[in-house]
Amino acid sequence: MKHVYYSIALLVALFAGCVTDPGNYTYIDEETLAPAALSGIQAEYSMEYSDTLRILPILAEGADEAAHDYLWYIYSTEMARDTIGREKELVYPVMIAPALNYRIALQITNKKTGLYKYYYTTLKVTTHFAEGWYVMKDIDGVADIDFIFPDGRVATDIIKNVNGEGVPGEGIACADARQITVIVPLEENRDTIYNNLNCLYLLTRSTVQLYNVENMELLNKIENLFMGTPPRFAPGSLSCTTDTKVLFNDSVSYVLDTRVENIGKWGVVTPGSRVDPVNMCRSYMGQFLVFDPDTRSLKQLNTFRGSYNAIRPGGTPPVNNMDYDMVFMREKAEMFQGGVAIMKNRGTGEYHGMVINGFMSQAMWEMPTAPLLMNPIATSVVIPAGSNVLEASVRGTHRNMDVLYFSKGDNEVWYYNLVNRTEAKVVALPSGEQVVHVHTVARYIDNKTYYNLTVLTTRNGNWTLRIYDYQASSPLVVEEPLAVYSGQGNPRHVFYRSLTSTTSF
Repeated sequence: MKHVYYSIALLVALFAGCVTDPGNYTYIDEETLAPAALSGIQAEYSMEYSDTLRILPILAEGADEAAHDYLWYIYSTEMARDTIGREKELVYPVMIAPALNYRIALQITNKKTGLYKYYYTTLKVTTHFAEGWYVMKDIDGVADIDFIFPDGRVATDIIKNVNGEGVPGEGIACADARQITVIVPLEENRDTIYNNLNCLYLLTRSTVQLYNVENMELLNKIENLFMGTPPRFAPGSLSCTTDTKVLFNDSVSYVLDTRVENIGKWGVVTPGSRVDPVNMCRSYMGQFLVFDPDTRSLKQLNTFRGSYNAIRPGGTPPVNNMDYDMVFMREKAEMFQGGVAIMKNRGTGEYHGMVINGFMSQAMWEMPTAPLLMNPIATSVVIPAGSNVLEASVRGTHRNMDVLYFSKGDNEVWYYNLVNRTEAKVVALPSGEQVVHVHTVARYIDNKTYYNLTVLTTRNGNWTLRIYDYQASSPLVVEEPLAVYSGQGNPRHVFYRSLTSTTSF
């Protein structure tokens, strides 16, 4: 018990000493220990997608920049915190989904004391994906889009940058889709429904996916894009006009017509005739002239009714049970002008160049109410043996002339005139480049229509796009390109999306 009393007495003495000892300490002001004061960060920034955000903070006068660590990060309610810089100056390429609620934080730390402060700002990301060039490409079996803004800036891999991943498979085509209904399934049997939404389809050898054209966010994958999922996915082509969207899969047509109320899903055409999935001719009225390889007959695909219309017998050559194989058929850039085709006579082996009537030429194959339609072939001429156009691997059309543009898979572009059966070289590109796409593109800008010849090439896994102006009243082009763009990836398709109107194939 005596030991306990001694212990208590000792503790009391020690405590009393602590209370009465005045000490000999030096106190440091809190502001000296904390990081240096900082300015130069705005409360809010607004940037376009693919622009670069630059923020240069200003330390208090006399502060030592090297005495501090800097950490920048970005986050939102839908995006986890992501570090975007470790230097005092932030240089941040804005490659995130357009939104209004991003927060950017700067953590500045005093290296000696470890104390830190936070500074915040808001980032609004906008976009102009609604107008510009879409270049579809793929790298290592994953497809994506490089987007060329009207001012010439190129944003790369926008699908991956916005959604975290590209589209599986080798690219085939991307196509504009206006004013469709989009139903996005949610959990617990709930859906989000968007009406009259402007979208973008991406088609690959493996799948088809739908994206919001305003911000490139993924809306639906293949399993939610059909009224009944196809038993086999073997895509051929994808084509869209303002009113009509058609996917050719496994040689069967799936249509979506926005002239009537829709649920944004493709329905199979009935009866489901097998058709050539690549060679077809669209009309100004939104209908398609297609070729049935089983009966070797031309038919009208009526997307409004979701059916096929027969072509009236007669004409030269006849369009029903033809003794011809289809080589190439496509509309002109001005679709009411009709299109052009090349077919091969199965008996003689001769190749025939054909001019397809257009709506303004009073050919009635476009009219959706006619039960038996008139012959769409206006002219048929024999293409002389040895013509370069017969060796073409890439073909396209003019805006209104009966002309085919083509390349033999090398670095040259030629044209073939179906009227006078002449051909000539249009452009020769740098050695080593290979033409993969050539076609006339219509651009609608400020209520004016501009027509350009677009030539897409590949070389060593990279793409180059050249835009040419036409010479007056000629299929030839101005030798110097209007613009040249380039990027990484194997190019597959290109089209221009205007704000007011578009067709993409």
